[in-house]
Amino acid sequence: MSVFKKFAVIFAAASLSGCAGYSALKHHSDTSEKIDNSMSDVLGKRDFKDPTPFVKKLNRVYVQHLTQEDIKMPDWFNEPKGISGARKIAFLELLQKVFAGIPVNFQFLEGVKENEKITIPELSLTYAGILEYLSSLTGYSYTVRGNDIVFKKFEVATFPIRHLPGNEQYSVGKKGVKGDSSSSRGSSQEKKSGNFIGGSEQEYSVLSGKLDVMSDVKLGVDAILGCRLAQANTNSESAEGSESGSSSVSSQPQCEQGANSKILRSTSSIFVRAIPSQMRMVEDFIKDKNSIFSRQVSVQVSLINVEFTD
Repeated sequence: MSVFKKFAVIFAAASLSGCAGYSALKHHSDTSEKIDNSMSDVLGKRDFKDPTPFVKKLNRVYVQHLTQEDIKMPDWFNEPKGISGARKIAFLELLQKVFAGIPVNFQFLEGVKENEKITIPELSLTYAGILEYLSSLTGYSYTVRGNDIVFKKFEVATFPIRHLPGNEQYSVGKKGVKGDSSSSRGSSQEKKSGNFIGGSEQEYSVLSGKLDVMSDVKLGVDAILGCRLAQANTNSESAEGSESGSSSVSSQPQCEQGANSKILRSTSSIFVRAIPSQMRMVEDFIKDKNSIFSRQVSVQVSLINVEFTD
């Protein structure tokens, strides 16, 4: 091998070795610089002292939606409140214990027993949460009006029924005026009006009836309210003044726990007075009935019979 070739081989090997060494040195230098920068960031965060430690800056904050009813509530309504457990304590006494220090007035409507004995565990809720707990425990509903808390056993509501006022009347069949076989075949006017029937052997019948939708819905509502018919017998003397009396029977629905319902035909609605649990079931029942009524279709069929005479 010539001297020139040996020199070329040695120079190429040295060049490659020098490039590899420079590349390794450059990579090591970059890695070391990144480590130093990361260490500086960590030490800077460690040594940083927040001048406002109780102030946090957030790019997005969730705020619970307030309803119109929440806005009307007093300031103490959503404040936290904890109470200790109690066994067989009077309802009014418990309320006075919970709301001690808050200027509130309690009102008890018909059916609420203020001396009813109740037992509660230890609670850590808000005033609103305590009222909801007592409502579910006693079955009473409550209304907050400023600093007045009204408890009531019954709720009242009016439910509209998707039905036109009045009763549905129907008839199936045909009415006719039978002709006398001994008489003439009928005048031309009778033939034109359709009242003439050729023979007495033809028979006409009409099936008529009436549907009372409101009464049907009320039957379902009364069944939810636990209403039953109670018969009351009353004796009244006859118009002639005889000693024998006639017995008349009147049926009045008697509902459990003082609930009742009434039909308001002028507005096609039903008025209901019930305890909260019954009222929820009545709402579901009438909602289902209204859904069915809105899908009903009225079909009217007319049958025409044409007869040819001489």
